[in-house]
Amino acid sequence: MDNNIFIVTTFAKDHIPIYGRQLIDNFEKFWPWTLNVFAEDFTKKDLPGSYNLYNFFAEIPEHKIFLNYVSDLIVQNQQSKKSNSYKKALRWSFKSFVILHCLEKFQGKTIVWIDGDVRTKHKIPSNFIHKLLDNNFIMAYRQKIFGETHIESGLVIINTNHFLNSELIQHYKNGYVKYKVLDLKKPWDGFWLGKFLDEPKIARACSLTSPFSNVSVYLKHDSGKDKFKNTSFDKYSGRKLN
Repeated sequence: MDNNIFIVTTFAKDHIPIYGRQLIDNFEKFWPWTLNVFAEDFTKKDLPGSYNLYNFFAEIPEHKIFLNYVSDLIVQNQQSKKSNSYKKALRWSFKSFVILHCLEKFQGKTIVWIDGDVRTKHKIPSNFIHKLLDNNFIMAYRQKIFGETHIESGLVIINTNHFLNSELIQHYKNGYVKYKVLDLKKPWDGFWLGKFLDEPKIARACSLTSPFSNVSVYLKHDSGKDKFKNTSFDKYSGRKLN
Protein backbone atom coordinates (compact mmCIF):
# COMPACT_ATOMS: atom_id res chain seq x y z
CA MET A 1 0.00 0.00 0.00
CA ASP A 2 1.29 3.46 -0.96
CA ASN A 3 1.35 5.61 2.19
CA ASN A 4 1.74 8.75 0.07
CA ILE A 5 -1.88 8.47 -1.05
CA PHE A 6 -4.26 10.40 1.20
CA ILE A 7 -7.93 9.76 0.41
CA VAL A 8 -10.29 12.23 2.02
CA THR A 9 -13.94 13.24 2.29
CA THR A 10 -16.31 15.11 4.58
CA PHE A 11 -19.97 14.86 5.52
CA ALA A 12 -22.37 15.58 8.38
CA LYS A 13 -23.99 13.26 10.91
CA ASP A 14 -27.35 13.58 9.18
CA HIS A 15 -25.80 12.08 6.04
CA ILE A 16 -24.63 8.88 7.71
CA PRO A 17 -27.81 6.87 6.95
CA ILE A 18 -28.11 8.37 3.45
CA TYR A 19 -24.63 7.50 2.21
CA GLY A 20 -22.04 7.72 5.01
CA ARG A 21 -22.49 4.17 6.27
CA GLN A 22 -22.29 2.81 2.74
CA LEU A 23 -19.09 4.75 2.04
CA ILE A 24 -17.29 3.40 5.11
CA ASP A 25 -18.43 -0.15 4.37
CA ASN A 26 -17.33 0.18 0.73
CA PHE A 27 -13.85 1.30 1.74
CA GLU A 28 -13.43 -1.53 4.21
CA LYS A 29 -14.53 -4.06 1.59
CA PHE A 30 -13.02 -2.78 -1.65
CA TRP A 31 -10.21 -0.25 -1.11
CA PRO A 32 -6.51 -0.93 -0.31
CA TRP A 33 -6.20 2.45 1.48
CA THR A 34 -7.77 3.87 4.61
CA LEU A 35 -10.31 6.64 4.18
CA ASN A 36 -9.79 9.94 6.03
CA VAL A 37 -13.05 11.59 7.07
CA PHE A 38 -13.35 15.20 8.24
CA ALA A 39 -16.44 14.70 10.39
CA GLU A 40 -18.55 17.81 10.62
CA ASP A 41 -20.52 16.86 13.70
CA PHE A 42 -20.08 13.21 14.62
CA THR A 43 -17.69 10.77 16.29
CA LYS A 44 -16.89 7.09 15.76
CA LYS A 45 -19.64 6.28 18.25
CA ASP A 46 -22.06 7.55 15.61
CA LEU A 47 -20.28 5.82 12.73
CA PRO A 48 -18.07 2.87 13.75
CA GLY A 49 -15.56 1.57 11.23
CA SER A 50 -11.98 1.38 10.01
CA TYR A 51 -11.25 4.95 8.94
CA ASN A 52 -9.34 7.95 10.25
CA LEU A 53 -11.56 10.61 11.75
CA TYR A 54 -10.70 14.31 11.93
CA ASN A 55 -12.88 16.90 13.64
CA PHE A 56 -13.73 19.29 10.79
CA PHE A 57 -14.32 22.38 12.93
CA ALA A 58 -11.27 21.80 15.12
CA GLU A 59 -8.98 21.18 12.15
CA ILE A 60 -10.40 23.95 9.94
CA PRO A 61 -11.65 26.76 12.23
CA GLU A 62 -11.38 29.30 9.39
CA HIS A 63 -14.45 27.75 7.76
CA LYS A 64 -16.55 29.35 10.53
CA ILE A 65 -15.78 32.80 9.09
CA PHE A 66 -17.00 31.74 5.65
CA LEU A 67 -20.05 30.02 7.18
CA ASN A 68 -21.08 33.13 9.11
CA TYR A 69 -20.51 35.42 6.12
CA VAL A 70 -22.59 33.32 3.72
CA SER A 71 -25.27 32.60 6.34
CA ASP A 72 -25.82 36.35 6.64
CA LEU A 73 -26.16 36.60 2.84
CA ILE A 74 -28.74 33.81 2.86
CA VAL A 75 -30.84 35.70 5.41
CA GLN A 76 -30.45 39.01 3.57
CA ASN A 77 -31.57 37.44 0.29
CA GLN A 78 -34.17 35.03 1.62
CA GLN A 79 -36.91 36.51 -0.57
CA SER A 80 -34.95 35.92 -3.79
CA LYS A 81 -33.43 33.02 -5.75
CA LYS A 82 -30.02 34.32 -4.72
CA SER A 83 -30.61 32.76 -1.31
CA ASN A 84 -30.68 29.27 -2.83
CA SER A 85 -27.48 30.01 -4.72
CA TYR A 86 -25.74 30.97 -1.48
CA LYS A 87 -27.06 27.80 0.17
CA LYS A 88 -25.33 25.76 -2.52
CA ALA A 89 -22.14 27.78 -2.11
CA LEU A 90 -22.16 27.01 1.61
CA ARG A 91 -23.08 23.36 1.08
CA TRP A 92 -20.02 22.67 -1.07
CA SER A 93 -17.67 24.98 0.82
CA PHE A 94 -17.00 22.20 3.34
CA LYS A 95 -15.44 20.17 0.51
CA SER A 96 -13.34 23.08 -0.72
CA PHE A 97 -12.01 23.93 2.73
CA VAL A 98 -11.01 20.30 3.31
CA ILE A 99 -9.20 20.18 -0.03
CA LEU A 100 -7.40 23.45 0.73
CA HIS A 101 -6.44 22.17 4.17
CA CYS A 102 -5.03 18.95 2.73
CA LEU A 103 -3.15 20.76 -0.05
CA GLU A 104 -1.33 22.78 2.60
CA LYS A 105 -0.94 20.25 5.41
CA PHE A 106 -0.18 17.10 3.45
CA GLN A 107 2.19 18.40 0.80
CA GLY A 108 4.25 15.60 -0.70
CA LYS A 109 1.24 13.31 -0.81
CA THR A 110 -1.24 12.53 -3.55
CA ILE A 111 -4.54 13.98 -2.35
CA VAL A 112 -7.59 12.05 -3.49
CA TRP A 113 -10.92 13.76 -2.86
CA ILE A 114 -13.96 11.46 -3.01
CA ASP A 115 -17.56 12.54 -2.41
CA GLY A 116 -19.45 10.68 0.26
CA ASP A 117 -22.08 9.58 -2.24
CA VAL A 118 -19.62 7.81 -4.55
CA ARG A 119 -20.42 4.10 -4.52
CA THR A 120 -17.75 1.43 -5.04
CA LYS A 121 -18.80 -1.56 -7.16
CA HIS A 122 -15.66 -3.71 -7.35
CA LYS A 123 -12.34 -4.24 -5.61
CA ILE A 124 -9.94 -1.35 -6.27
CA PRO A 125 -6.51 -2.40 -7.63
CA SER A 126 -3.35 -1.18 -5.90
CA ASN A 127 -2.25 0.82 -8.99
CA PHE A 128 -5.65 2.53 -9.33
CA ILE A 129 -4.63 6.05 -8.25
CA HIS A 130 -1.26 6.08 -10.01
CA LYS A 131 -2.84 4.89 -13.24
CA LEU A 132 -5.53 7.59 -13.12
CA LEU A 133 -3.12 10.42 -12.31
CA ASP A 134 -0.40 9.14 -14.70
CA ASN A 135 2.27 11.68 -13.61
CA ASN A 136 -0.07 14.63 -14.18
CA PHE A 137 -0.78 17.45 -11.75
CA ILE A 138 -4.53 16.84 -11.45
CA MET A 139 -6.97 14.20 -12.64
CA ALA A 140 -10.46 15.66 -12.85
CA TYR A 141 -13.75 15.40 -14.73
CA ARG A 142 -14.41 18.38 -16.98
CA GLN A 143 -17.81 19.21 -18.43
CA LYS A 144 -19.77 22.22 -19.69
CA ILE A 145 -22.76 23.48 -17.73
CA PHE A 146 -24.51 26.74 -18.61
CA GLY A 147 -21.74 27.22 -21.18
CA GLU A 148 -19.03 27.31 -18.50
CA THR A 149 -16.38 24.83 -17.41
CA HIS A 150 -17.55 22.77 -14.46
CA ILE A 151 -15.62 20.04 -12.68
CA GLU A 152 -17.73 17.08 -11.60
CA SER A 153 -15.79 16.83 -8.37
CA GLY A 154 -17.00 13.51 -7.02
CA LEU A 155 -13.44 12.30 -7.55
CA VAL A 156 -10.41 14.59 -7.88
CA ILE A 157 -6.76 13.51 -7.64
CA ILE A 158 -4.02 16.07 -6.98
CA ASN A 159 -0.24 15.63 -6.98
CA THR A 160 0.93 18.08 -4.30
CA ASN A 161 4.55 17.59 -5.37
CA HIS A 162 3.80 19.42 -8.61
CA PHE A 163 5.20 22.95 -8.97
CA LEU A 164 1.70 24.28 -9.73
CA ASN A 165 0.35 23.20 -6.34
CA SER A 166 1.08 26.62 -4.82
CA GLU A 167 -1.07 28.24 -7.52
CA LEU A 168 -3.94 25.86 -6.75
CA ILE A 169 -3.68 26.71 -3.04
CA GLN A 170 -3.86 30.42 -3.83
CA HIS A 171 -6.84 29.85 -6.14
CA TYR A 172 -8.76 28.11 -3.35
CA LYS A 173 -7.84 30.91 -0.93
CA ASN A 174 -9.04 33.53 -3.38
CA GLY A 175 -12.33 31.71 -3.69
CA TYR A 176 -13.08 30.83 -0.10
CA VAL A 177 -11.00 33.13 2.10
CA LYS A 178 -11.52 36.20 -0.10
CA TYR A 179 -15.06 35.10 -1.08
CA LYS A 180 -14.47 35.38 -4.85
CA VAL A 181 -16.42 32.17 -5.44
CA LEU A 182 -19.52 34.15 -4.49
CA ASP A 183 -19.03 36.38 -7.56
CA LEU A 184 -19.86 33.43 -9.82
CA LYS A 185 -23.35 33.13 -11.29
CA LYS A 186 -23.33 29.59 -9.88
CA PRO A 187 -21.01 29.71 -6.84
CA TRP A 188 -20.39 25.96 -6.74
CA ASP A 189 -17.05 24.36 -5.95
CA GLY A 190 -16.99 22.72 -9.38
CA PHE A 191 -17.21 26.01 -11.23
CA TRP A 192 -14.47 27.54 -9.07
CA LEU A 193 -12.12 24.63 -9.75
CA GLY A 194 -13.17 24.84 -13.39
CA LYS A 195 -11.89 28.43 -13.59
CA PHE A 196 -8.48 27.22 -12.45
CA LEU A 197 -8.40 24.38 -14.95
CA ASP A 198 -9.46 26.70 -17.79
CA GLU A 199 -5.97 28.22 -17.75
CA PRO A 200 -4.12 26.67 -20.72
CA LYS A 201 -0.85 26.08 -18.83
CA ILE A 202 -2.80 24.38 -16.04
CA ALA A 203 -4.91 22.26 -18.36
CA ARG A 204 -1.82 21.00 -20.21
CA ALA A 205 -0.48 19.63 -16.92
CA CYS A 206 -3.68 17.76 -16.10
CA SER A 207 -5.64 14.70 -17.13
CA LEU A 208 -9.17 15.94 -17.86
CA THR A 209 -11.89 13.60 -19.08
CA SER A 210 -15.67 13.18 -18.97
CA PRO A 211 -17.27 12.30 -15.62
CA PHE A 212 -16.33 8.87 -14.29
CA SER A 213 -15.64 7.55 -17.80
CA ASN A 214 -12.28 6.12 -16.70
CA VAL A 215 -13.59 4.49 -13.49
CA SER A 216 -17.09 3.32 -14.46
CA VAL A 217 -16.17 -0.31 -13.82
CA TYR A 218 -15.31 0.51 -10.21
CA LEU A 219 -17.23 3.60 -9.12
CA LYS A 220 -20.62 5.25 -9.52
CA HIS A 221 -21.44 8.73 -8.33
CA ASP A 222 -24.97 8.94 -6.91
CA SER A 223 -24.97 12.70 -7.40
CA GLY A 224 -27.97 15.00 -7.48
CA LYS A 225 -30.81 15.70 -5.10
CA ASP A 226 -32.72 12.43 -5.60
CA LYS A 227 -31.01 10.90 -2.57
CA PHE A 228 -32.82 13.49 -0.43
CA LYS A 229 -36.27 12.40 -1.62
CA ASN A 230 -38.64 11.51 1.19
CA THR A 231 -36.35 13.18 3.73
CA SER A 232 -36.54 16.46 5.62
CA PHE A 233 -33.50 17.87 3.78
CA ASP A 234 -33.41 21.19 1.95
CA LYS A 235 -32.52 20.31 -1.68
CA TYR A 236 -30.29 23.38 -1.95
CA SER A 237 -28.35 23.26 1.29
CA GLY A 238 -28.30 19.47 1.62
CA ARG A 239 -29.14 19.94 5.30
CA LYS A 240 -32.19 19.25 7.40
CA LEU A 241 -34.82 21.98 7.36
CA ASN A 242 -35.12 23.92 10.58
